[in-house]
Amino acid sequence: MTIEKLAESIFKQCEKDGEPVTMAEAAEMAEMEIKANKNIKNYVESAENAEKVAKKSRKRAVSDEKKKIFSDICDFITKKSEYDAFSVEIPYKKMTIQLNGKTFTLDLIEKREKK
Repeated sequence: MTIEKLAESIFKQCEKDGEPVTMAEAAEMAEMEIKANKNIKNYVESAENAEKVAKKSRKRAVSDEKKKIFSDICDFITKKSEYDAFSVEIPYKKMTIQLNGKTFTLDLIEKREKK
């Protein structure tokens, strides 16, 4: 919106409210309002844009060694009849084991060398 149009709308609004102002005063108010709006950030607009941009899911590479260790642990637990229940929460990463009414979580983490 230009200063002239904003000054006219301010002039008409003040006239409607019963506060007489000159066109020069309305132009000055419009100028101050435009300068004030330049420094104000509109966070509502950025929040709307954040919803539109969806996060891309990462595909993590699982090494062959980690797959082998995880499958060996799964095979071992399934062969033993001592365990009450066993479930894989995250493939090749996390499993839950129940024994004697207690629940245990096993989290397999591979430590990689720093580059």
